[in-house]
Amino acid sequence: MSKFSLVTQIGMIAIAVAIVVMYIQPKISSIRDTQDLITSYEIETQNVSQVNESLRAKISAIDAVAPQDIQALARFMPSKIDEISILKDMGTIIEAQSITEYDIAYQGSNSDQEVDEDSPSEYGSVTEHYFSAGFEADYQQVKSVLAQLAANDYLLQVSNIKITDTAEGLVKVDISLTAFTLSAAAEEITQS
Repeated sequence: MSKFSLVTQIGMIAIAVAIVVMYIQPKISSIRDTQDLITSYEIETQNVSQVNESLRAKISAIDAVAPQDIQALARFMPSKIDEISILKDMGTIIEAQSITEYDIAYQGSNSDQEVDEDSPSEYGSVTEHYFSAGFEADYQQVKSVLAQLAANDYLLQVSNIKITDTAEGLVKVDISLTAFTLSAAAEEITQS
């Protein structure tokens, strides 16, 4: 064996190690990175497919709602209300029971408050509009007023009621009522 042949063999080994370290190792790392990206893409594709399937199911549920139900929703939960009309209706209901002295008022809404991100409504935000009424009447008149408020064209929820006895044998009634409106997104559903 010659001296050059040993040096040549060591040089060839060094060149082979250099090729592995400088070329093949980066290519293998690049291939692994690409495989990781492919795996994460497949996972995200499955997630998107699940979301799309959920969306299709919700659209099917909306499409399955009967037109009468959609019209009832639009009637009871409109996208906007006329506060004056509600106040007039409340006044008419109270006056229908021969109650002449009463106090009704619009107390504002929660539309300026921040929406609770943790518990969003399925169809968007619901705005609450607050009304109050105060009057003196007998028990039968109070029952009739509450029954007619329940049968009103607007969905009015009694959120608070305070009834106290008066000296004349009547009761003083203070009622807090809430009317609701849906967001524009929900109104689009009821219009289609």
